[in-house]
Amino acid sequence: MAESALLINTDTHQIVYAKNPQERMYPASITKIMTAVVLLESVEDLDATTATASSVAIDVLEGTDSSIAGIQVGDTFTMRELLYAMMVPSGNDAANVIADALGPGIPAFVEKMNAKAQELGLENTHFTNAHELFDEQHYTTAEDIAVLAQYAMENDTFREAVAQTE
Repeated sequence: MAESALLINTDTHQIVYAKNPQERMYPASITKIMTAVVLLESVEDLDATTATASSVAIDVLEGTDSSIAGIQVGDTFTMRELLYAMMVPSGNDAANVIADALGPGIPAFVEKMNAKAQELGLENTHFTNAHELFDEQHYTTAEDIAVLAQYAMENDTFREAVAQTE
């Protein structure tokens, strides 16, 4: 059973169910929603903008079994390809390539994620990476996730990406 939950009717914006909605929790792959938001707000043309996987982006994930997209150092992709590789199979490698390219550098990208969280009023959210790997200072709440998810779903490209099954 979940320790924290929040169910909202997206038509009426009324809370249907809440259980500890302000309790800080590890966000896991929810992190990638914010990574996608920052990507989509930073890049005007996802098909014309490319990124090449650096060792900085890929090597940090070695041994974590989280490089689902199978990206290798030197591989080049469009931002749309990286968005889909991150959101469909939950590729941490794709998230890191995005962050490294757009930061520029992963730490700068994470700063952008935290700035966006503040802008959205996510008072109990803090990111330490663009993918999802555990860190004690990497947290959010069900309440903040609800705000972030609703915001992300307003973006047509985000909705198209997360609607894919493969």
